[in-house]
Amino acid sequence: MRALITGATSGIGKALAHLLASKGYALILSGRNESRLQEISHALKTDYVTADLEEKEGRQKLIEVVKNELPDLLVNCAGFTQYGEMISSSVEEQMAVLEVNGVAPIELTLQTAHALIKAKKKGVILNVSSAAGDFCSPGMGLYGPAKACLTNFSRTLNTELAPRGINVLVSLPGMVDTEFAGRAAGKHVKPSGVVMTPEFAAQQIWKQIEKRQEKRTFNWFYRLSVLLVPASLAKNMIWRRIKQRL
Repeated sequence: MRALITGATSGIGKALAHLLASKGYALILSGRNESRLQEISHALKTDYVTADLEEKEGRQKLIEVVKNELPDLLVNCAGFTQYGEMISSSVEEQMAVLEVNGVAPIELTLQTAHALIKAKKKGVILNVSSAAGDFCSPGMGLYGPAKACLTNFSRTLNTELAPRGINVLVSLPGMVDTEFAGRAAGKHVKPSGVVMTPEFAAQQIWKQIEKRQEKRTFNWFYRLSVLLVPASLAKNMIWRRIKQRL
């Protein structure tokens, strides 16, 4: 069994790398930070590919890996955003958010599906989306819209490909105790509210892979919020929470 993980240098991606290694997967890890990649790859005795998913060249490097290695499992974990009003940052900065959270995982998913079909091989593709994609998420730029697109894309493609033995799954974690919020705010931010550990999120993803569950929202707070909180109220709550982090 062989797995390719993007965003493997921190957070959910790193936790999942450790978990999959313990399950006997041979891993190919990807991220932007080469020193971190070298460290985790050395610890887990894995291969790695340094790639910036904002750039077409970075995505092309991973596409070549997919075509050559034909991983049984692809997990798209990479993601980031910037907090604040969308127009407070440049168009180029917002488009970078869209590239990493939407364009990159969609492109890698499609390329992997084509490669698996050509090789007549079954496999699993799991896209890490976000509970933010289920709501309007002011203050998070194009992150929420990109994740909403990724969620619906994944479910659509899974319906089409599952009969061929290729499952496209999508995970929707809520707030995770990672570097995500600090990077988005441009300063140290301690996540508050209902926060899960990266290890918990990785375990949830593994359960989803085992069950071939198309969509999994975790944890219970976010599942209930989607069902019970009116969209207008959720939108305003998110905006207030983001303002507190700026």
